[in-house]
Amino acid sequence: MCSKCFYLIICVSIIINVKSQLSSDDYGDYDAQQQQIQTEPLVFFRRPQSEQVAIGSNAIFYCSSSSSPIIWFKNDVPIGAGSKHIITSQYLQILNVDENDEATYACSIRNAVEMKTASANLTILFAPRFTPLPDTYRVGLKNLSIELYCRVRGNPKPTITWHKSHITLRSSHRMRLLDDGQILRINQLRSDDAGVYTCFAENSLRRISASTDVRVEDPIPPLFSRRMSNLTTYDGASVELECTATGDPQPKIEWFRDSFPIHYSVQYILKEDGSLLLPRVATNQSGYYTCKASNYAGAEVHSFWVTVINDNQITDELIDRLVQQASIEVNRAVAETIRHLQDRRRPRTPGDLMSLMKFPKPLQLTLAKTEDIFERALDLVHRYVDNITFANEYSTNERRPSDFRPDHYLTARQLERLALVSGCVVHQLKTHCNEKCMAYRTADGTCNNLRHPFWGASLTALTRWQHAQYENGFNTPRGWNETKLYNGYVLPSAREVSARLIATKTITPDPAFSHMLMQWGQFQDHDMSLTVQATSNTRFSDSLRCISSCSFEPPCYPIRVPDDDHLRQERGSCLEFVRSAAICLSGETSFLHLPYRREQINSLTSFFDASNVYGSTVQDAWDLRERSSGKGFLRVHSTPQYPKGLLPFSTDTPVDCQRDRQASQIGCFLAGDHRVNEQVALIAMHTLWVRQHNRLAKQLSSMNPNWSDEQVYQETRKIIEAQLQIITYKHWLPYIIGDEGMNMLESYKGYSRNVNPTISNVFATAAFRFGHGLINPIFYRLNASLEPIPEGNLLLRDAFFSPWRVKEQGGIDPLLRGMFGVPAKIKLPQQILNVELTERLFHVTRAISLDLAAANIQRSRDHGLQSYRAWRKFCNLTPNDINDFEDLRNDISDQETRRTLRDVYKHVDNIDVWVGGILEDNLPGAKVGPLFRCLITKQFKALRDGDRYWHEKSGIFTPQQMSSLQKTSLAKVLCENGDRIEQIPRNVFLNAMYPRDYVPCSHIEDVDLEPWRGCCNQNMAGSNAVCNVPAILSYDPFPNYEPSRFATNARQKREIVEQNAQEKIEDETITKDDQLELEKLRQQVDEVLKKVRIINLFATFDKRLTTGTHCYDQNTRKLHKNGTKWHVHKCLVCQCKDATSLCEIIC
Repeated sequence: MCSKCFYLIICVSIIINVKSQLSSDDYGDYDAQQQQIQTEPLVFFRRPQSEQVAIGSNAIFYCSSSSSPIIWFKNDVPIGAGSKHIITSQYLQILNVDENDEATYACSIRNAVEMKTASANLTILFAPRFTPLPDTYRVGLKNLSIELYCRVRGNPKPTITWHKSHITLRSSHRMRLLDDGQILRINQLRSDDAGVYTCFAENSLRRISASTDVRVEDPIPPLFSRRMSNLTTYDGASVELECTATGDPQPKIEWFRDSFPIHYSVQYILKEDGSLLLPRVATNQSGYYTCKASNYAGAEVHSFWVTVINDNQITDELIDRLVQQASIEVNRAVAETIRHLQDRRRPRTPGDLMSLMKFPKPLQLTLAKTEDIFERALDLVHRYVDNITFANEYSTNERRPSDFRPDHYLTARQLERLALVSGCVVHQLKTHCNEKCMAYRTADGTCNNLRHPFWGASLTALTRWQHAQYENGFNTPRGWNETKLYNGYVLPSAREVSARLIATKTITPDPAFSHMLMQWGQFQDHDMSLTVQATSNTRFSDSLRCISSCSFEPPCYPIRVPDDDHLRQERGSCLEFVRSAAICLSGETSFLHLPYRREQINSLTSFFDASNVYGSTVQDAWDLRERSSGKGFLRVHSTPQYPKGLLPFSTDTPVDCQRDRQASQIGCFLAGDHRVNEQVALIAMHTLWVRQHNRLAKQLSSMNPNWSDEQVYQETRKIIEAQLQIITYKHWLPYIIGDEGMNMLESYKGYSRNVNPTISNVFATAAFRFGHGLINPIFYRLNASLEPIPEGNLLLRDAFFSPWRVKEQGGIDPLLRGMFGVPAKIKLPQQILNVELTERLFHVTRAISLDLAAANIQRSRDHGLQSYRAWRKFCNLTPNDINDFEDLRNDISDQETRRTLRDVYKHVDNIDVWVGGILEDNLPGAKVGPLFRCLITKQFKALRDGDRYWHEKSGIFTPQQMSSLQKTSLAKVLCENGDRIEQIPRNVFLNAMYPRDYVPCSHIEDVDLEPWRGCCNQNMAGSNAVCNVPAILSYDPFPNYEPSRFATNARQKREIVEQNAQEKIEDETITKDDQLELEKLRQQVDEVLKKVRIINLFATFDKRLTTGTHCYDQNTRKLHKNGTKWHVHKCLVCQCKDATSLCEIIC
């Protein structure tokens, strides 16, 4: 009995052992095979054979035996059947082989006594391929080595050969083939080594090749891109000595103090960019520092003094040196910006297009640049004070650098000195206003108000209806310090607000109004305001482009992109944005020693004076006139196809209107407002009114052959101004502000010299941007039957900066029909701005476009506009006090919008004014909500009542002329000045059904010019003939100097007449002591000017945007021909060179 148990145990043990070696798929046959396993020997009927298989084919290994189930292994790892492997009792098949299948495969059989294995190799054959692809372009330096790579994989192993100009290369003393030919090293490069090198890789399956274009250049010796000036700092401060050099090869940087090499330690830290950091500088580290940059092509050294002091002493010499440094940095940044923008060899970015469109013109540039120098000098003072105070009394961080106030650290005299040396000398605004000069406006808007000659003038500050709200109280925008809390919360990114509250992919056509309603609003906006952009789109500190940095450093103020925004992957962490330029002596201090908040410049006249047709400066007006005909015409570009003329081309504009040079070589058009090329419909509107001027001028000249060119021009201009005012106030504005708004506007009661017509900051920056919500994403181009022209309609992104489409694709008629023949976009709670404006503004190939809504929000913060809630209080809107988002339900009725507002802004007082205003429900019969209606009505009332030349003012026109002007209609202007417009709706602002609501153009009454026959001779007679010379902003660093009297007797008499007739203007009083102190200071500044030669103190014209060859001098009020010289002061002589006034100190 026991022996039976013993054998049973042995049998069970054998069975378990065999089962443990089998896969689960083999268990089913196990019981039936047990006797054979015990009795039969292990025999392979067929063994696998090694295979070579092309990639992508199938491989099969045969293996069979009657003795045992077969188990397959890959590199000793068991494999089973699946999608990749088919296993039977006869073979293993591997499907669609790839490189990973290359291995040793084995089949195994076994019994209780032994195991046998048969194996074979699988080799995968594949054609050569590059890993990675060789460079297509390489640059090598003479006398150095270069390595060209040809990394290849393949089986069989490819053979690699190199060729140059069809000649096979072999290893030599200069050319070495390494790593089986995968590396070609060329030593001691020579000029003749340049050329195309081709690498061939070949095996039995295929031959491939790749080429590398090698260029050999001369090495570039070191050149310092940043240099240090002499530095004075305080004991204990952290100081970084900058020394950045370019060169090829990259230069090695070495530092010396007093000619001895500096050994780097905790006291001297060498940074990667070559700068030397002194973490806590001590007085014994004062000395003469030298930075040496060297490579094998040469070396360059730069030396400067570092003075470490132990008290906070800001001297006049320090101020002068800081101003000089500021001047160098600002001028360098401006030059770099102009160079970058004028470089047409590289693709444009949307930020470039925005910068080009808003870049300061010559006089604007001078105005803005002096302020930039002034602010940069104060920033350098800030940095100096930061260094000398934070080490001791402010070590507890009681005062952050962003809280810097210059009047806390500089005396009034020091501030005056800094302002004068910077060139920021309160503008010395000069006018020659004569009360008898009633006939015509000045080109720049000066002398409209005789008591306040610069109200409404171009190149003056936007006015404020509420004081600015800057983060530091005087010049930094809200959100500049990103950790600062407003009402307990950080302000949201402008991009986040745009994406969550403003952008929409869907639009709804307006059932009542045509797209002309939007386009007329933009055209009129360009008659009132243009905020000058900063003089540079690179940082003043180091000339790094704003698009390359996301730091808030003047003038860069980038828009943060949220982490979950899709633009984050495409563009990075920010969108480019540059601050608006400030007018001189704002944002830091006034000349009377009082803190003065930063104010932005309006480069246009404020009035409805058709400045978008005629320009806002004397130079612009002069450049736009056709001076050869003698008939008062404006310049046009006439062709047989367009006999009425297109706009003239601008030869000197830097704006790139040839975005697609394969499409056209046509450049930019020239108009009174240089944003004319922004989009094609705007070009059409400008063209329309230039033609209207020339049409009327031709009639007036024919009716009055005795009129001079000047009188024809001026009288035509008066009529055009009146027509624009009538269309805007009587035909367009009622649709914007509604009947209740028109009641608020009230009827015209006459001119008031106490009303300031200057455009307000909140109107230009927020309220009048309501029209962005009316813009269609499509610009329609329609034929006479209101069907699309063969070239089709335009996406908004394709309409930007494309004047060639006007000249080559049908002229202005299709665009004009597309404005009055197509509905506008209606603004709804969830449909504010189309994504064409928030995602593709100024779209260009391979560049991320701008976001108009985010830019509007960022601009309102840049300008220091108070919150939406504060402006509601200003307008006395109900409820009078908003404490919660639900308090807005009467004006923002959409609950989802209010919920998103709460989620984004957290606190109701954080809402930006443009956002709150644009989200308000439209009032009945209006296109705006209560806030924007209030602000627009207030501004339009001031523009009308404060304009001494308003068309309804008594004496501007005769009753007969006024009666004729009332017949003005935009429909008739379109009919008369289109190329072939024959039918039109009577009211082009309303939707009209074609052909039911269209009438022949002959049925629409036109303005009758008969009341102008033989009139108006008094406007050019007597003193009026000479006294209507426009006044210009003038920078006079020597205001007490009387120039030599070399003028004619007529000019002297004119000046006497002007002086006797000039109205007294109330000036701010300066005490005699202040005058004496100021005179002494000016004498000191004279000496400084002689030393530092800051030529940018004086008003010069930049050729970049100036047309013609003459120069206009603001002091002598004369045009000077090219090449002439004149004295502005005994120590200042100017010369006209190619339309640029170049002035130099000579004593």
